[in-house]
Amino acid sequence: MKRMVAILLAAVQLLTLSACTMTGSGAGDSAWITYEEVFNRVKNEENKDILVYSYQQPILSQGFSGANLINTKLSNATTAFLYGSGGVEEMTELAKMDWRESWFTCYSLTREVSVARVDETVASFRYSDYAFTGGVHGYTAEYGVTYDMVSG
Repeated sequence: MKRMVAILLAAVQLLTLSACTMTGSGAGDSAWITYEEVFNRVKNEENKDILVYSYQQPILSQGFSGANLINTKLSNATTAFLYGSGGVEEMTELAKMDWRESWFTCYSLTREVSVARVDETVASFRYSDYAFTGGVHGYTAEYGVTYDMVSG
């Protein structure tokens, strides 16, 4: 019985993974989307890194009526990630308070974005956000957003 359940679960996982490969995703995305990639370091008064942060900002090509609105929404999401609660400013203040502690390890904040699907109908993105402020491990959040290419 356990063997049958394991086989069934494996088959469901394979079907789920194969459903994620949609038209327009993969190597051909460069015609539809470019990325602004940023990597920054915040240093303390001893010139040591106390926070590193990076992000990818997708930019949709202007060939669709919804492109401007979608690009604005993507940009707003990046701004919220960087400067909202738990963002660069807050993490910098924490790192400035903590860097002299014996347990301190450089803090980090990262956002990676990949394309789940992009075509004439929709643009769908996968986000993976990671934050580390000391301890055994950092925290990862993963989610997705989908936009209508016509209406934005």
